[in-house]
Order: sequence, then structure tokens, then C-alpha cells
Amino acid sequence: MTVDDVMTPDPAFLGPEDSVRDVIDLLFSLDVRHVPIVRKGTLVGMISDRDVREATLPVLTAFENPDEARKVYQRSAADLMRGDVLAVERQTPVTEVIDLMLDQKIGAIPVVESGKLVGIVSYIDVLRVCRDLV
Repeated sequence: MTVDDVMTPDPAFLGPEDSVRDVIDLLFSLDVRHVPIVRKGTLVGMISDRDVREATLPVLTAFENPDEARKVYQRSAADLMRGDVLAVERQTPVTEVIDLMLDQKIGAIPVVESGKLVGIVSYIDVLRVCRDLV
């Protein structure tokens, strides 16, 4: 079984110039935990809900300074994204993806073809396949 069999094709993504508020809106509206960041079709980064929490939690706990909160939400996705993104191709075996997720302690891996984002495989996708096999 390969990534192509389990991935979510054509995932939603944002650009590096989009704001942290845009990232939060996308995470909540789609009920996902990872947002790929794409520039001119090429995957350049990834932002997780954990990255967002780490950036916003100090601000959210300090309600006495709303200007600081606005600054955080206006920051660009490029400021928050992780650029050292692991990615796989469609033909990658699912077992390899599982090993990557376990070893790196990550919940989703983008799927690329020639650097272009074509899908994403998350632990949820893998669990659905496992459920169907049992």
C-alpha cells in the first residue's frame, strides 16, 4: 500500500504572506491540525496547531495587552512556519510514512511531486485504513 492509497488529495494550503489569523481560521474551519505553506505551487513550509498555540498562548494569557495580540495575529505565516518539512511522494510505502511519523513525532506529512504539493497524509488517514483492514 502506498501513500497515494491513503492521502487526502489537493489539501487546502496558504501562502507564506498569509497571516497567522488566516492560519487559525483555516485550521478551525476545516477541523485540521496542519496547514501546508505553498509559494508558487511549491511546498515551502508547514504550520501545525501546536505551532499556533506556542505563538499565541502567551498573548492569550495576557489580556491586558490587546495590541500585542493584534501583532501576533497579523504576523505572516512565514514567521510561524517550519521550513524543514519532511515530504514524501505518492509511491512511498505507507509503512515508511508510519515510521517517519513515529520517529519524528509528527502528525502529518505533505505529499509532493517535483516539489509541488499534491496531497497530505495524516495519522487520521493511516488510522482509517487500519480500521478498514481489521
